[in-house]
Amino acid sequence: MKLPKIEERTLYPPIINHLQRIGFKAVGETKIVKKHPDIFFQVDSLSFVIEVKIGKLEVGLKAVAQASDYARRLGTQNIIILIYPEKYRNQVILDPKDITKIALNEKVNALVLTEYWTESLVIEPIKLFEQLKQQILLKKVKVDFKTIVKLIEGYVRDLNAIVYQIKTEELITEVVDKLDLFSSIGEIKDKETAKKQVINLASYLLFNQLLFYHIYKRKTNSKKLPELEEIKNVKDLQRYFDEITSID
Repeated sequence: MKLPKIEERTLYPPIINHLQRIGFKAVGETKIVKKHPDIFFQVDSLSFVIEVKIGKLEVGLKAVAQASDYARRLGTQNIIILIYPEKYRNQVILDPKDITKIALNEKVNALVLTEYWTESLVIEPIKLFEQLKQQILLKKVKVDFKTIVKLIEGYVRDLNAIVYQIKTEELITEVVDKLDLFSSIGEIKDKETAKKQVINLASYLLFNQLLFYHIYKRKTNSKKLPELEEIKNVKDLQRYFDEITSID
């Protein structure tokens, strides 16, 4: 007989049961069109999306983007990402009680991006959910600025890596067309060095434009500006920039 092994889905039921036990309404794999978050839970008017991962300890941009997309489709901005140690992947399940212990009491790398709490930390999920509940009950906001800085640094690195894969001429046209700043690059004799400086600067400017767009939309609650969504071509960004520059 083939013994069951641990995978990410294996950890959903214990987490859901615990959330329900402490007063949250929770369900697993709620379908959104053809996509679904791992766990969706609510308390009062607040909704949260949890993404459960096993493996690489660092929370990557892809995981955050995926969780954010699910959350947006469910009308919330509250996301929690739990990353369990790689050693549990495909581990044979000998006792169902072990699953509950791992799901709730194993220390995980967690990224909490919610209305009342923003922090990246190593913590047992059972303690994380209890702390989140207290933050909500007390309506107390906790923001760890080191987490914010670390996230931004990671996003910039990832964006820079993406930019390097895009045709330099195409990116410059879309982001920094006709900027006098680029005239100074003509003094650099090494073409490869010049190219890298162009790409780094273009990446920096692009990130700042996207960040400004996001902050402006959130602070003004503008209905005129569309939500930033996944794009297939750098030129698709232009419509967002056109929208914000057309605002009086």
